[in-house]
Amino acid sequence: MARYSYIGGGTKIIFLLLILITLVVAGFAWFDLLGLYDGKDVLAPLFRILGFNERTVVEDIEDPLLREREQFVMQDEALQLRAEELDTREKAIADKEKEIAQMIMDLEEQEKAMSERENSFNERVEAYDKRRRNLEQSSEYLVNMEPKKAVAILLEMEDVDIIDIFRITEENAREQGEMSLVAYWLSEMPKERAAEINRKMARKTSS
Repeated sequence: MARYSYIGGGTKIIFLLLILITLVVAGFAWFDLLGLYDGKDVLAPLFRILGFNERTVVEDIEDPLLREREQFVMQDEALQLRAEELDTREKAIADKEKEIAQMIMDLEEQEKAMSERENSFNERVEAYDKRRRNLEQSSEYLVNMEPKKAVAILLEMEDVDIIDIFRITEENAREQGEMSLVAYWLSEMPKERAAEINRKMARKTSS
């Protein structure tokens, strides 16, 4: 006949409780491993009952926004440097624009001055040509009239006009191979006026 060991009811209860506690602890450990919760915080009362030291919580004193603030500060400094660089370039461009504008103004003033000089020169040339034509017409007119009437008209003129008419008259006479009437006109003028005209003609020729 087989023999069976006898286990008391209290012992079975303790044994079952130990198995249950083991399963519970194993389950907590498994869930903690999976990261579903912090099992150590849940089991902290049990650890204190069993005499285990409670876990020392080390607080993270680092500001979670510190890195972002540092990055923001770095970006702000970079932007300030960029802004300063742009201001410097903008100032340089503005100075260059002023320099170019001044150069354009100087060129315009020079062009205006050259245009005025050219206009003045053209006016002088035109006035000279006009005076030359008038003197040639006067010379031709005087040559073709009676000498005494011509002398009377010449004496009403300024010395400079008389001298110019005399020169043109002599040039035309040389070109045509004829004798100039200038000497005769001078001989018909008062001596003092004739001497003064001769003196001025000689001075103008020497200059």
